[in-house]
Amino acid sequence: MRSRLPSDAQTGRNSIVERFLADATSYAVTPSSEESDPSQKSAIAGPHPSPKADDYEARLKKFCESCDLLKAPVWNCRWCDMDFCDPCWYLQGPHKPGRTGPDGYPHEKADPIIVARFKSILTPTKDQTEQQGLCLEDDNALWFGVARDALNSTVFTGYERYSALMNECNTGEHVSRCPQLVSFIGQIGTGKSTLIKMLIDQQEMQYHPDKREFLSPVVVSSRDERSPTSSGVRLYSDPATCQGEFPRLYADCEGPEEGYHLPAIFHTGDIPMQTKETVNLTTEEQTRAETSKERQTRRRKFERAGLSEEKKRQYAVTELYPRILYAFSDVVVFVLRDSKTIEASALSLLIAYASSSLETSLNQPILPHAVIAVNAVEVNINQEDWDPLHTTKSFMSHTAAAMLLETPAYRRLAEAWRKRGRRIATIQDLLVLYYSSITVVRIPIKGRYMLIDEQVKRLYGLLTTRLNHSLAVKRRSRMLANSEEFDLSIQSAFNHFSRDLHIPFNFLNSTYGVNTKSLNFGANILKLAVMMKSSTYTEPRSLFTELSFMVASCIVLDSIRQGFKGSFKWILGEAYLNHCDHALDQFCAAFWPCSFVNRRGRCVNMTERHNKGHQNARGEIIGVGQYQSDFTWDSFAEQWHDLLRKHTSRIVALVHAEMASSSTMTELAAVIAVHAININTFFGRIGGATKYVSHSACFCCLRGIAEHPLPCGHILCTACVKGFGKAHTRLPGSVTTTSCPLHSQGAVFGPLWEIHIKPALAGVRVLSLDGGGIRGIVVLEVLKSIEEELGGRIPVMNFFDLVVGTSIGGILALGLGVKEWSIQQSIELFPKLIDKIFTSKVLGGTRFGTSKYSTHHVEDALKECFKDDLIFGGFPEVPSAYTRKVAVTATTESGEHGVIITNYNRASDEQGKARATSAAPIYFKPFAHTRTGKSFLDGGIYHNNPVRLANRESQTIWSDVGDHHPDLLLSLGTGRDDEDDPFSKNWPQHSQAHLKSVLDAEQTWRDFRMDVIGSSSFIHARRYVRINPKITIRRPKLDEKAKVFELQENIRAQMDRQLHRVKIGTVAHQLVASSFYFELFGLIRTYAEDPRTVITGTIACRFAAGSDDIRNLGRYVRKQHAQSFQQFFNIQELDCEKSKVIQIPLTADILSNMIDFGIFDMGMIEIPVTQATSVVSIDLFMSDDHWISQLRSGLPISGFPRSFLGAKESDRRGKMPGIKTGYMK
Repeated sequence: MRSRLPSDAQTGRNSIVERFLADATSYAVTPSSEESDPSQKSAIAGPHPSPKADDYEARLKKFCESCDLLKAPVWNCRWCDMDFCDPCWYLQGPHKPGRTGPDGYPHEKADPIIVARFKSILTPTKDQTEQQGLCLEDDNALWFGVARDALNSTVFTGYERYSALMNECNTGEHVSRCPQLVSFIGQIGTGKSTLIKMLIDQQEMQYHPDKREFLSPVVVSSRDERSPTSSGVRLYSDPATCQGEFPRLYADCEGPEEGYHLPAIFHTGDIPMQTKETVNLTTEEQTRAETSKERQTRRRKFERAGLSEEKKRQYAVTELYPRILYAFSDVVVFVLRDSKTIEASALSLLIAYASSSLETSLNQPILPHAVIAVNAVEVNINQEDWDPLHTTKSFMSHTAAAMLLETPAYRRLAEAWRKRGRRIATIQDLLVLYYSSITVVRIPIKGRYMLIDEQVKRLYGLLTTRLNHSLAVKRRSRMLANSEEFDLSIQSAFNHFSRDLHIPFNFLNSTYGVNTKSLNFGANILKLAVMMKSSTYTEPRSLFTELSFMVASCIVLDSIRQGFKGSFKWILGEAYLNHCDHALDQFCAAFWPCSFVNRRGRCVNMTERHNKGHQNARGEIIGVGQYQSDFTWDSFAEQWHDLLRKHTSRIVALVHAEMASSSTMTELAAVIAVHAININTFFGRIGGATKYVSHSACFCCLRGIAEHPLPCGHILCTACVKGFGKAHTRLPGSVTTTSCPLHSQGAVFGPLWEIHIKPALAGVRVLSLDGGGIRGIVVLEVLKSIEEELGGRIPVMNFFDLVVGTSIGGILALGLGVKEWSIQQSIELFPKLIDKIFTSKVLGGTRFGTSKYSTHHVEDALKECFKDDLIFGGFPEVPSAYTRKVAVTATTESGEHGVIITNYNRASDEQGKARATSAAPIYFKPFAHTRTGKSFLDGGIYHNNPVRLANRESQTIWSDVGDHHPDLLLSLGTGRDDEDDPFSKNWPQHSQAHLKSVLDAEQTWRDFRMDVIGSSSFIHARRYVRINPKITIRRPKLDEKAKVFELQENIRAQMDRQLHRVKIGTVAHQLVASSFYFELFGLIRTYAEDPRTVITGTIACRFAAGSDDIRNLGRYVRKQHAQSFQQFFNIQELDCEKSKVIQIPLTADILSNMIDFGIFDMGMIEIPVTQATSVVSIDLFMSDDHWISQLRSGLPISGFPRSFLGAKESDRRGKMPGIKTGYMK
């Protein structure tokens, strides 16, 4: 299979030596030079300052063993085994000029701290118990490996090591962090683990001198050097970069032949495939094995590992591990033991490793850099051989430049490449196909500790340079993955290779697998094309030529928004071209007429509707024959593709130029700026944006769903209002804008237009209103009681995110939720509305198939209430109409299907919505929607109690909380008694069967509550509340309008009863608690002395800062304050016996700020949890009222309890303010 190589690997790269020399001077040989690259500075230095010289010198103070004085610095002599100060050093006989040690070189003047550090690494303990303890601890570093399951089947097992490292070191300073991977490969005993340990230890001494908290590999004693230290692939963090933007990770992979050997300390969590022995585990080992199982993220069976040999660990070590590490590593360090055959061993390892892995991945971001680390080198070599530049030049000139004739295996590889069109003359030509660069560095044998320290620094600096190069290449190719994308990609690779090792893994496919493709893109292009045809264009080629510019700009915008990786040319073909082709094909098939013309006119039939032959606009048959057109998909597709590629390329260049204009400009900000110009240009050329309005598609990006109406009539998706608007200064998560991006100069809004968006971690409050004709007054009286309980100053509707109603409940939902009628206004208006609606058009009864009341009266009444405004889109006067979602139910005229009509993403006039939901059979004839021609009956036929529909809609609208219970689902009935309504025999047959089963709204509620809650706890069950007061008079019929005032008085009396007062009080407190939510700053760090993840954020209010609502909420909360009770928020990790309870008091100062200044500020809160998956509850304790037991146990704030593991980077606010802590129990 022909592999896909990066373009720079295929053209113009003929000399690895030249590539090395070009940047050899940039790699660091001392830590101070590491900061020369600005892009890597934060990654290396992180938030930790370099140690001060005075501190270091203080640690060096020791007694000189010659003069017996406490001095600094004092130097250690390995051969003399003594410490001397500077003056005394040269007084010693062995240190006089010309004297040498046993190795033929002068005694080394060594830093005692460095000596002690390297001695502890290079001379590990031989105590078996101590080594076992170290290996048990090192098990926490296991990233992935192979094992056998309970059925003795080979499984590939992944652990949480990567996510743990990224969470532990996340300070919240960087919005996005991009990990870099350095993998260490080598045979048993070459010192891979030792080298990683020295790198970690050296940086830890520099950046964390007072702490030893970084896990590093276990180094075995010399007697175990021919046994692997451990199994699987283990992952370690670099102390210098762990908290930076580019954290460096070290992967320690067991060697190719290690599958045949047991580890130095038998690892029970990763059982060797070939062993048949019975192993007796100690209690501690059994405990660790159980812990290891808990850390597992997933076990994957080798589905196609049919051969018995493939079931062994050796197969995984030699085939599976190289594929993964070669594909994902920025640098691969090949560790070799010093020998006379170093050149041959290095070449063999490099070529074998890469050739087995090169063709197992596609669209790999970059070929890894190769570093050959020659370990345990004798010191009696030329000084220049310690210089990696010199060593690499020597290696390449003497070895890589050799001809291929001597080795049959290399000749076979060369021949294979020649067949692919690549000429291979030397081994160097072969190596350049597998690695971005090759460098050789030598590490001396133990004894010369300062030389070891210098060479390890050189290795670290070399890795920094290579990682910087990899970073730059990935940025250019748009394949730089952040921490989440890296994890998703490698998990995808785990899944892929566990299924089949012989099919290449495609990086781009894994990227698209975790992003949502543009499923509506083609349909939205088609909508715009059809509008262009109807408005301006009569020639299809010019139409699609003009349209290609807009489409290309939307493709670039969408691909950057979604974080697609790879070149835009590839992205266009892979992710978007099918959608573009679909739009063109459908336009040709369904919207472009036949071109047949004669003296009787032109054929107007489309290709899919040409069964009658040629017909003119009058319907006359003007000819026979098939559809004719010179504009078809086949004739224009190639030109369409070329136009898209050309415009995409030009727009990408403009984005890059925009980024180059400012060092702080992000790619997303740049593409938004360019796209804003493009869409204004495009709509200006096609006659102005005002001609193009869609209520289903966002015409700003052609991908999103139209959700947020603007005063000019255009409706944008959430991504576009966030991208082209500005963050709301008083309402976190929401947006303001002063103009429409489709015509920013022609549509400038006077006041700021506010677009309300639910906060990221907040839950949902849902209100469901039953139908019931004139009994709708019951709903209003219940809402009035709740509003009065809340103090009467905050409109009760301001506490709800979604309102769903049926019949009269639908009309009230529109009035309260969209038109923002007050409760009192609605109560006053209700009798008038009912009186007009139920005006009989005939005297006496009704006959079968006729309606009792005139539709004209209904329409007149609704028009008087709702005017001529559109419920969605149009030209709204205030943005508050879209603060909450409103849905009303209806039924198709046939009575077969219940439907829902909403104020979100659906176009219809307001009267149309209200009429559709109140067209009860027998009472009113079916309502025909004038725009669509569809007829609807009353929604009560299917959803008289629309609670199920309301719950489902809330999950659909806000998918981020779709798996959570709502903060509150309040279902309001229209009164109940002990008798069912008598059903009219004149009702149509299709209505009677449904009405008998669903008009019993209480049974609907009981069934729903049982289905939704199931076995859930009481805490979740109390989120679902039904209030349906019992009517103690005879329950009026739906149209018995004379009984409205009598019913109203009866319900008011019922609401004053203690039972209802308690229920109303509980609902009011639930609504208040749901007015607060947690605003996440980040999942930051784990302290070594207290190894728990810390969640940082604050408790915020869902009402806008400075608003009357937040002031009145403060007044209400303060009114609940009791002399002996301090109100507080209670924070606790659930299902954890050792969790600490955090109580944050709601102090008088906080409430005063709410009331006086409209500001709610709790300061930053830190929540320690045992693990990132922990579920946390945050409850508001506002009262100890003995009448309401729920209040004594607290009420959850919006969106809680919940886990923070699924919180995205975009859910976090960013930089954290100062901490205001509460007190802990």
